[in-house]
Amino acid sequence: MGFDAARVRMNSFNSTKTADGNEGCPCIDTSPDLASLTQQSCITPDGQDGVLLTVAGPCVTHDFGSLRCFPHELNVDLNCIIPEGGNATSIPGYCSRSWCYVDAMACMATYERVYRSQLFPADSGVDVYYSYSTCGADPADWFESTHFALGGVKMKAITAAYNIMPWVYKRNYNGDIPPVPGLEYYDNAMPYEG
Repeated sequence: MGFDAARVRMNSFNSTKTADGNEGCPCIDTSPDLASLTQQSCITPDGQDGVLLTVAGPCVTHDFGSLRCFPHELNVDLNCIIPEGGNATSIPGYCSRSWCYVDAMACMATYERVYRSQLFPADSGVDVYYSYSTCGADPADWFESTHFALGGVKMKAITAAYNIMPWVYKRNYNGDIPPVPGLEYYDNAMPYEG
């Protein structure tokens, strides 16, 4: 498990994957962002200042997810703890996948997949993005684990297939309503309208 060099997908910019992420989508330091979450502050088991990732924990250091590709979930997610008498195959695959926090705007020039972290409330002022692909990992295992969020309940959704402008949108940098989302979609300084 872990970093699998065979899975590294090179993009058309011929970028290089490193321990710090793709050169066009590098890992960044989000320590100041996490440290700013005073409402979620805590002390880690080894006595360091930290931040709660959820209401019930875990408490992680402020450098969680920062600066390097690493399977950050491995030491903090209760699902990633190898049970007594168990082996590494008994934990979910996402536990050993490397990822890091990245600058979403910088990553738009690459083919790396970037996701907004849902660990921090939208009104917290912390707006961080992460990527598995910049570290050469595949988030498929993590997405598979989210299927259990509803306790096995399956849901179907039907949406209308109209070719009209969306009800919620962002204007582009020229102030026009673009027919498809562009760079403005990732720019949190651009407000949603509609």
